[in-house]
Amino acid sequence: MTRRHMRRSELRDREIAQLLSEAQRAHDQITETLRHLKPQDSHYRGLLALHDAIGVALLEITGEEAPWVRIGPGRMPGPV
Repeated sequence: MTRRHMRRSELRDREIAQLLSEAQRAHDQITETLRHLKPQDSHYRGLLALHDAIGVALLEITGEEAPWVRIGPGRMPGPV
C-alpha cells in the first residue's frame, strides 16, 4: 500500500517571501501596462481585476495588505 503525501495548510516563510517578491513584480508590470490603456476598455478592466485579485490573495495569505496598498509614514492624505 502506498503512502499519501501529506499536504501543508500554509506556505512556509520562504515561500511567502518569494510570493511577495513575484507579486510586487507583477504589480509593477500591470501598472506600467495600465498607463498605456484607456480605462473604458475591456483589457484595462481585465488587468485591473487581476491586480485586485493579487491584492486580495496576498491579504488572505499574509494577513496584511499588499505593499503597494499601504500608506507609509508622512504619506497620509491631509486636509486640502
